[in-house]
Amino acid sequence: MPKVTYCIHALFHLLARRDIAQNIGSLLATLKISEDQLAATKKGLNGVAMPNFGDVGVRVVERDEGGSCGSEGRKWIERELLEPEDRIIIF
Repeated sequence: MPKVTYCIHALFHLLARRDIAQNIGSLLATLKISEDQLAATKKGLNGVAMPNFGDVGVRVVERDEGGSCGSEGRKWIERELLEPEDRIIIF
């Protein structure tokens, strides 16, 4: 399941980069998770290698451009990922 979530997140970044969809942004501050849900999830993921979601935008740009995006590209990606909450789409 973590790989599926990572792929969906990466797909949104790619679609936004190509102006096909709006940027998903960072959902870190918008998700509401109870302590019980968090404990159950941690228990279920014990021993599972998780992908690094923090740099998915950088990876999409590098892959899309066929190489490293450099420091300017990384700054742009960081700005996009930290966009204001009112621009984040909740389905």
